[in-house]
Amino acid sequence: DVFVTTGKLTDVRAEIVSEVFELEELVVSGADLLASSDLGLLEIRADALNVQDSISAEFIGKAGASDAGGALKLVVGASVSDGKYATVRGLSDRYTGITLNGVRVPSADPRRRAVQVDLLPTGTIESVNVTKTFTPDLSGEFTGGGVDILTKSVPEQEILQYGFSIEGNSLATGNGSFL
Repeated sequence: DVFVTTGKLTDVRAEIVSEVFELEELVVSGADLLASSDLGLLEIRADALNVQDSISAEFIGKAGASDAGGALKLVVGASVSDGKYATVRGLSDRYTGITLNGVRVPSADPRRRAVQVDLLPTGTIESVNVTKTFTPDLSGEFTGGGVDILTKSVPEQEILQYGFSIEGNSLATGNGSFL
């Protein structure tokens, strides 16, 4: 019953009634089940805008690598110098940035900027992502490449793992004239 005429203001007053519906509680939780598998990492690699490579805990376990340095040797374009410093595309280890779950890892060596990747056991690693080209979203110190090590979440039950290895140097072992 409101009449609106040309050239004049018309006031309309209305009362709005609110209705409240109470719903059941909905809890959503989950994780990316594919992130730690080879299939999931292939999907991430295919969607990436930069050149990168990734290996999963599943692949690391099959290869038998015991630390992050051994796992990095499995990535194309990445290598480990001096048995502990990551290099990407053959550049010096000082040009490679190392992050752990996206956070920069400081070096344990006061004389080198490079991070010792042999300190991280593979039992805690979910995946290793190696970025081979620079993109603006990376830190400025990732000029040669970047290595992001993603760790597993806290396990539900207790885990006990052990390992044993033995090494020898053919020049020193059994050589009586070695100094």
